[in-house]
Amino acid sequence: MLNIYQIVILENEMDPRNAWDSPKFVAQQETSVFGVDHFEDKHEQFYNKVCETTFTELEQAFQGMNMWTDESEAKITRLRPLHSLSVGDIVHNTATGTAYMCGRTGWGQLSADQTARITGAAA
Repeated sequence: MLNIYQIVILENEMDPRNAWDSPKFVAQQETSVFGVDHFEDKHEQFYNKVCETTFTELEQAFQGMNMWTDESEAKITRLRPLHSLSVGDIVHNTATGTAYMCGRTGWGQLSADQTARITGAAA
């Protein structure tokens, strides 16, 4: 099973005129542009588990959460508002305990400590 973690900013969480004053907005922008290459500890606090899936492979999750077919939707249990899987989003493989951040091209693996802090699991 793959769990998806995202930084989701709701309309009532920030004033768009002052977006760059919001640490959550800055974290979302930095990770969505640069992916794991510029992922820092300060970004971790803004990630939330948005859904659980029955996908078993990263590419399955990526395709399923971008195509939104009835078949892929049946494999997703939404826990909170979410967006299509994209750069900066984190996929946690519960079977292996590993986590990957979606990059501009491919996936970057998070360290065991980063994974534990984001997922709340012991490292």
